[in-house]
Amino acid sequence: MKKYFFAILLVCLCFSGCDGNGNVKISGTASYEDGTPLPKGIITISDDKSQYTGDVKSGKFVMGGLAPGSGIPPGNYKVYVSNCFDESGKNLVKDNYTTADKTPLTLEVVKGKTPPLNLKFEKAN
Repeated sequence: MKKYFFAILLVCLCFSGCDGNGNVKISGTASYEDGTPLPKGIITISDDKSQYTGDVKSGKFVMGGLAPGSGIPPGNYKVYVSNCFDESGKNLVKDNYTTADKTPLTLEVVKGKTPPLNLKFEKAN
């Protein structure tokens, strides 16, 4: 049976801090399907004009901030993971979700609300 790389994106909108312009700080988790945290990588959200990144450290990441102009502006974004390699250079997750043009994951950032991202990825073979 052919396995497809997939991720589960749980977006739960809740009130949180924003930078005064409605921009938000985004945090979340990145793990394998079995719940084991991704040891490293970069989670990126991007649209046609900009991209925002957060380093994965032990399965957790943060992007944006609450200082004026440092948050993520409202809009629709694609979500993907990159730089998730072992010491030999082998990708730790399947590559279907490693670039903006491949990923089916999307995120809507709403003014003044922070969506926690809880991403689950299938391990690469």
